[in-house]
Amino acid sequence: MVLIKSCSIENLLEFNCSECYPDKPLDSWVKLHLSINEENTEVPITVYLGPPENEAIVLEEVASKETHYIYIENETVYTVVAKYKVDGRTRFVFNKIETKIFYDYESCNEPCYWVSGAIANMRIAN
Repeated sequence: MVLIKSCSIENLLEFNCSECYPDKPLDSWVKLHLSINEENTEVPITVYLGPPENEAIVLEEVASKETHYIYIENETVYTVVAKYKVDGRTRFVFNKIETKIFYDYESCNEPCYWVSGAIANMRIAN
């Protein structure tokens, strides 16, 4: 078994006004980017509250598209694990996810809240 950690800070400080909310959002959709191919037509996803060692599974599902969404509580630390097969061997991709909420006074017509950290790269390394 080989463990691969994937980190992504996409959209850390970017947002658009259509994704800005007048009330502080408690939950958010997180976009997972996956490697779907001939060997991995379906990828099992496990979401843990905190580190996997805590064994606190909050979600288990199977993804079949390169973009997959999970719904999580904001400002809470999760670990997402994607399970792949590579040349008949099992490989895992881990990514820590913690969405952050920011309040913006100037960028949109009205002050609003926006979510950062709602994208995670869960692709298998080549």
